[in-house]
Amino acid sequence: MDYRIEEKKRFKVIEKVKSFSTKDDSNLKEIPNFWTHSKTDGTIETSCSYCGESELDGQILGICYGNGCSAEFPYSIASDYNGKMPVPDGFRINEIPARTWAIFKCKGTMPDA
Repeated sequence: MDYRIEEKKRFKVIEKVKSFSTKDDSNLKEIPNFWTHSKTDGTIETSCSYCGESELDGQILGICYGNGCSAEFPYSIASDYNGKMPVPDGFRINEIPARTWAIFKCKGTMPDA
């Protein structure tokens, strides 16, 4: 598995967020569907148009929120936010605090990436 551990400064993202459930492992099917739908409905293209000049360098992020103790959790498809344009409907801005990150590189067609 290709991964690395990094310290990251705080940064802002523009994201589309959905809630998912671990009940019956539905999240294992629904999160890849969220990615597929986001590619076809313009979510990823819109998100990329807001990218700023940061160390994220236009990368698209999958961010899983929560503490791991709940059967439901929010998950977002996001990119860094340049702070220069109004936020479109269905998106939000979120500031991610400075943290240690596990970063997994994914390449290929979803959900097999």
